[in-house]
Amino acid sequence: MIHAAAGGNYTLEKVIDFETSYPRSIDYFNGKILAGLRSGSIFEVDEATEERRQLLASHHEGEAWGLEVIPEDNCLMTVGDDNKILIFDYEQKRFVKKGTLSEKTPKPEKVKKVTASTLSVYPPNQ
Repeated sequence: MIHAAAGGNYTLEKVIDFETSYPRSIDYFNGKILAGLRSGSIFEVDEATEERRQLLASHHEGEAWGLEVIPEDNCLMTVGDDNKILIFDYEQKRFVKKGTLSEKTPKPEKVKKVTASTLSVYPPNQ
């Protein structure tokens, strides 16, 4: 953390490593930093303790192509082209956890590049 004061202006710089993505937007209120990442995730960070809480996760490569509602657990589960499975609690309105569908690394020629939706007027990558 770097503090600097010049000409009556005060600057506070804080470095928070999100490891897998970079912030696209940041907001601050009452000691909480809200960071929206390029991956589609949103984190709340406590300024004092630097404790992070992931509020939202997103499929960020290709399409989300599966949705399962699990009413007895108040959850819904999504899967997508990015090889991720995401679970959300719709009653508590919060992200629960994520996982990987397959541990196998696909052959480079079979990896789908990010494309527009199949409903798009733009052609998919081939």
